[in-house]
Amino acid sequence: MKDLGDKVASGAAWMMGLRTFQRFMGLISTVILARILVPEDFGLVAMAFALYALVEMIGAFGLDLALIRDQKAERHHYDTAWTIKLIYQSLGALALILAAPHAAAFFDDGRVEAIVYAFAAISFLHGFENIGIVAFRKELTFRKEFLFGFGKKASAVVVTIAMAFYLQSYWALVLGSLTSAIVGLSLSYGMHPFRPRLSLSGWRDLIGFSAWITFNNAAMYGQGRGPDWIVGRLEGAAGLGAYRVASDIAKLPSSELYAPIMRAVFPGFAKVSHDLPRLRRGYLLAQGMVTLLTVPAALGMVGVAAPLIWLLLGENWLVTIPLIQVLAILGATRILHGNRFSLFMALNKPYWVGIFVLADVLITLPLMGYLLWAGYGLEVAVWSKVIASTLLLPFGVMLVSHFLQMQSKDFFAVVWRPVAASLAMLGVLLGTSNALPELTSSAAGAIHLLALVPVGVATYAIGLVALWFATGCPPGAEARALEMANERGLLRSRWAFPLRFLLTKTSAPRSSQTAEKKDSP
Repeated sequence: MKDLGDKVASGAAWMMGLRTFQRFMGLISTVILARILVPEDFGLVAMAFALYALVEMIGAFGLDLALIRDQKAERHHYDTAWTIKLIYQSLGALALILAAPHAAAFFDDGRVEAIVYAFAAISFLHGFENIGIVAFRKELTFRKEFLFGFGKKASAVVVTIAMAFYLQSYWALVLGSLTSAIVGLSLSYGMHPFRPRLSLSGWRDLIGFSAWITFNNAAMYGQGRGPDWIVGRLEGAAGLGAYRVASDIAKLPSSELYAPIMRAVFPGFAKVSHDLPRLRRGYLLAQGMVTLLTVPAALGMVGVAAPLIWLLLGENWLVTIPLIQVLAILGATRILHGNRFSLFMALNKPYWVGIFVLADVLITLPLMGYLLWAGYGLEVAVWSKVIASTLLLPFGVMLVSHFLQMQSKDFFAVVWRPVAASLAMLGVLLGTSNALPELTSSAAGAIHLLALVPVGVATYAIGLVALWFATGCPPGAEARALEMANERGLLRSRWAFPLRFLLTKTSAPRSSQTAEKKDSP
């Protein structure tokens, strides 16, 4: 068990490293490309990608997860998974070819047709990828998984940037994706000795596992890519390009903090899912910690969006500023949803994940389509996503309260202080920003950020500590964060004396806090 724990911990570190690398390279790529290309270029590729992602979603049967889950999977299971994927990806490529002219007609832009043909080639190449690389995760050899992902991402970024300088066209983005597919295919056979064969003998053992995975994937496609169809149709390539780039930037700070925490939380929930009191304590503590760390990051993006865009992307992308601000607010609301999804999976109720996402889609897409059709503009239309997320939040809280046999006020008790402190921080950021010189250049953007970031951090920290102290220093996320900082020696300096004092004022005795910590996942 110790050896298994070491492998899991090591694997988590490799996967976090891969995610960080991919996000960093993606950000660098976006910053460089935004200086060369225009929003319309990104929008054209996003139009074609919306259709490609639909085909990929339909074929996301979860066969790799089925192989990982079945510790007794044999050679014919791997061959079957590869054969099913090859057949589907080939049919998917054919479907893309047939649908390309219709996609161009739907978006009213003939350039989309050729891009879809390129994505058809990418889909076909993916079908031949060696299924043997699933063993990297199954056997916990995450170092190879890291190298595989590293090779694909690095090659795509290098080719995309090089082609952008050379072609000055959206084709740079397409060629980068095609390069990633070719490199991935080559690495899959170069890094693993397994050589798949055509076979369907094990299909019964694999397909049954994928029903809820397919349902959840379909709902998440509607949530993530559904707006692309509406925005692309009604706002054109430039509008869709601005929306996609704004979405990627808006969720960056919260998602990079949120995702690693969720990776650690889910196994903890699963471990104590049979013990309701421990699961309840663990859920509330985890939700408090997630809110404490990620909500200020999300709302902070609202306050620094303008100087950030001036600094990173330049004058051609100022249209994304209000979009980023609205989508950052969306990220803050979804943070209060996400921990619930880990709980549903741990309780073996995965269908609730898809149900909530589908409800979000059914509210968002019609409302967004109406607002754009009525001429309210993209800046107003993206509020439909915030409205849907906010409307569904109380229903999710009530459902969690039912499953954990607690009151809804227990949930709000662990999140209201970080949310209140974050809102106060946002108010200070907006006021400070208005007092600074007008933004007219990248240099001014850098100066604004140097002023705003420290002000935001200090305001949030002071506000959070003040609210915690005013409510009697209750045990929870704030107390646990101070304990962790103290255990790592971060409270030894003179300036940290007030925090050490607050740690001693926690309402629960030290011994009971320790016991609670041991009982929590």
